[in-house]
Amino acid sequence: MSGTLLSISRISKSTVFTRHAARSLATEAHPFSDSTSRNSSLRPKRNRLESQPNSIYVRAWDEIDSMPALFALVRGIEKRFGQVREFRVTRDYDISTSYAHFFIAEFKYPDAIERVPENGTHIKVEVPLVPRHRPGGVGLDELQGLLEADDWDPTLASGKQVIKALPSVEEERSMRTRVVELIVQRTKGYKADPREAQRSRHAVPFGLAFYQWGGFYRPSTADAPPVPEVMQQVLAKWQRKADRQSVADTRTPRRTGAPARKPDSQDSENVEDIDFMDCEAAQRAQEEQEANPVNTSAPSESTDSAPSVTSAASSEPVASSETVAQPAATEQPERPKRLSQREKILMLARMHAKTPLEEAKAEVEAEVEKQAEEEQAQEQAKAAEEEEKKATLGGLRNRLLRILGKLP
Repeated sequence: MSGTLLSISRISKSTVFTRHAARSLATEAHPFSDSTSRNSSLRPKRNRLESQPNSIYVRAWDEIDSMPALFALVRGIEKRFGQVREFRVTRDYDISTSYAHFFIAEFKYPDAIERVPENGTHIKVEVPLVPRHRPGGVGLDELQGLLEADDWDPTLASGKQVIKALPSVEEERSMRTRVVELIVQRTKGYKADPREAQRSRHAVPFGLAFYQWGGFYRPSTADAPPVPEVMQQVLAKWQRKADRQSVADTRTPRRTGAPARKPDSQDSENVEDIDFMDCEAAQRAQEEQEANPVNTSAPSESTDSAPSVTSAASSEPVASSETVAQPAATEQPERPKRLSQREKILMLARMHAKTPLEEAKAEVEAEVEKQAEEEQAQEQAKAAEEEEKKATLGGLRNRLLRILGKLP
């Protein structure tokens, strides 16, 4: 019996050991490199932009002073080497109407870069002259014939003759030109994006700006040419979108600024008190003037002084209540009541409001002159202090030089 139990226990231990060994082998860790390679293969890779082999660096000896000159240079490059896919140029930092005298261009076809020597080359291009301060800026008459791409001209392979970018001889004669020399080299390490730009992202703001522009100028003469149908269609298209945009803007609530501060109860009471006191003072002065007429049977002194009293009471009640006094012999009219502090403030405010603007202007000018004099005096004091400092420093320097024996 004991032997049977011992054999059963051995069999159970062996099965447990085999299961544990199988589990350990099944859960064995894999190398780190395998997991990273597997994970990296699942990650999306970025498209690395390699340097474009068909891009060139162009540098002009003279400045590129206008847009027609820039387009003429590009057309000259196309006639010499091949069509240009796109070019990048920046404005001059000092002169906003001019461009930087260098730019980068990319050819449309790869065989065009083969016509550019590895060490670079020089070409001369004839460009038009446009006045800088022309009203309205550059127009289509200056850009006529320069907006369309040109093909490669094999007769210009030598590069010695001047390349004429203008399309016809008549335009060359009617427009002043000059010759610009260019240095053309292959780019080194320049990375460009070969993908086409998505114009749909910028279509809406461009279209709305185009609609607000409204098209070219139309003369008012009777024989003026009509607006082209294409222009009418484009303007009508963007007019509908502009109307929708305006309706959407009106429907959306605009964010207002900070909420207006509620008027304080004390402030409102002060305003009401001031208005009430103002009306009461005016009514009181009018009643006193009507109730106390001037006595004509009084002596000449009283008749001379009474009008002054009434006029003072009607115009300046403060002065009449404090300074003007009637003779004791005559019948004195009742003195008006003294004005409160608020009434006095209102009276002074009216007096200041009635002062002419010339006096206020003269006061402002006097204050400005006074400030200018004070500033000038301060500057003079500073200059005197600086001179004193220089004199003291010069004296110390001379003493040191004498001590060192460099001065006699």
